[in-house]
Amino acid sequence: MGHRWIRVQVFDGFMKLRNTASADLPCSSCDSTRCQTNLSLLTGLVLIIITTGSVLVLKQTSVLLLSDVSTVSFLSGVVFWKNASTGTATPASIPNLKKKNSIAIGISTSRASSAQKDTEVNHEAMTNKTHVDVREKRYNLFNVSEQRSIERRTTINPFKTHGVWEGWGVSLAWWGNVYGQEDDLADLAFTLGNVAVNLTGKMEMLPGLGLNIVRYNAGGSSKKRVGSKRMAESPRMPSWKQMEGYWLNWRDKDPNSSSWDWDRDLNQRTMLIKAKMRGADVFELFSNSPMWWMLQNYNPSGAESGGNNIRNRNKREHGYYLAQIAKKAQRSWGIDFRSVEPFNEPSANWWRANGKQEGCHFDPSLQAKVIVRLREELDKLGLQNVSVSASDESYYEEVIQTWNEWPTSVKAIVDRVNVHGYSYKRGPRHLVYNQIKIKHRKQLWQSEYGDKHGDGIPMARNLHLDMKWMHPTAFVHWQVVGNNGGWGLLKGDLARGHLQRVNTKYFVFAQYTRHIRPGMVIVESGNMRHTIAAYDIARQTLVLVTLNKGKPKRYTYDLSHFNGGISGPIMYWVTSTKSSERYERKRNVSINRKQKFSVYSPRDAVMTFEILGALIS
Repeated sequence: MGHRWIRVQVFDGFMKLRNTASADLPCSSCDSTRCQTNLSLLTGLVLIIITTGSVLVLKQTSVLLLSDVSTVSFLSGVVFWKNASTGTATPASIPNLKKKNSIAIGISTSRASSAQKDTEVNHEAMTNKTHVDVREKRYNLFNVSEQRSIERRTTINPFKTHGVWEGWGVSLAWWGNVYGQEDDLADLAFTLGNVAVNLTGKMEMLPGLGLNIVRYNAGGSSKKRVGSKRMAESPRMPSWKQMEGYWLNWRDKDPNSSSWDWDRDLNQRTMLIKAKMRGADVFELFSNSPMWWMLQNYNPSGAESGGNNIRNRNKREHGYYLAQIAKKAQRSWGIDFRSVEPFNEPSANWWRANGKQEGCHFDPSLQAKVIVRLREELDKLGLQNVSVSASDESYYEEVIQTWNEWPTSVKAIVDRVNVHGYSYKRGPRHLVYNQIKIKHRKQLWQSEYGDKHGDGIPMARNLHLDMKWMHPTAFVHWQVVGNNGGWGLLKGDLARGHLQRVNTKYFVFAQYTRHIRPGMVIVESGNMRHTIAAYDIARQTLVLVTLNKGKPKRYTYDLSHFNGGISGPIMYWVTSTKSSERYERKRNVSINRKQKFSVYSPRDAVMTFEILGALIS
């Protein structure tokens, strides 16, 4: 039997025709993709067609065929049925909520006339007008408590602020070590243009992320022998994780001598320069491990026991090495590092000789000694404007513990505290904020975040938790291209240098990076667990990014604190991890006279709004 289509008109929750929006719907047995083609007009609307034994539910661009209507718990608004004879949509009768705990949808007796035969919309009714009596059948859609739980309201207050946003970033190790010569990846990471990327022979057009923060890794590896000495290599470390260092041996400290080789690490250094050429403007130098020959066991993966591994006499050499790289970058590469971070997760005990990457344990007291020497070496080279940041601890608890163990003199040297997000949804973010940012007035970055989930929802959830409780002024993702699962925004085979796919996480990240731009002020959004708000004073533009984790919900935004009014327009993008929507531009949103607007979000999605003409008088 051929496909039969129903032309329906779309109504909103207030029984008003929304412009002339319409869509072609298939019969319930149709598996054609045409039903997805014309549904881009349906934004935040719900339409139900009651059929015999099934219900078609339209939400955003999704069409779900449900045999058990009781599972539809997310609906809010008016349910419509379609009169196939007249071609109009009519609201079904809705019982009084005060009398029952649930809404029972049916067709009232007054509507059940001789025309009843053609009021039910189903596959057979379009041709044979088969009579289907639904007067006795009740559809339990949702109870009152569920209805309350599926709406989120938030009030944006531009007069309460949380700092100026410095930007979004990425570390170059290890993907820069593999793909450093690739212009398309540089464009993808560091511009806002649309970029064609080759994924295993297939070209895909992606929106650039516009990252402006770059963390460059000072490598600790070299395969060049020093007399009878050579670097000890972990059998578990792949070659693309071995980051080449510049100071080859201890024989000469002169950076112009043969003990140094500034031609090393070509790929990562090339990507660093490409990033600057494309607009990146904040650069940080960081170390995973000192040079191998500075270590007790000559192994840049770590000590056998996981404890301190740097030789006592080399604490200053490590600081000297990093300072010389910063100076060389300034003189020869055109890169001015804003900060130098001498550690990476230094309190961790997993940096061992059989590790999978470079790493080195420094207990807090040892960290303090290295920090002092690093500051001294930077100053000697005239780099007083280069800040010292520390300590890139893995967990929020470690950040507080390390900070509390440092003497006051060391705390004074550290200009910014870097933290990693591997506590994920747990950990005392608020204590980090109170101790570091409020009490000691230090800058605070989320300097590394990564997880194994390719859909991006856990990343977004933890970003929102950071913004709500810790208030960092920058967020740095670990890898643009990752070798395992969702650790990268793109999945690649780093051993072969191939790109394989784009993780949904890429588009989720784009919802933030392309709109919350450096220099914007983070303002109070009412609840940063689901909405982050940023205001561009010069452009008079407000950006809202909402994470909807879980079932579909209606979000209402109150912009009445913008006492100069909202002229608009309100532009709108969405990425839904449960559908094909990937950074998809939607129709502009209307705002009412009370300066409020509402939008339905699909399940597990991120929505971004740019509100132009948001005025404060």
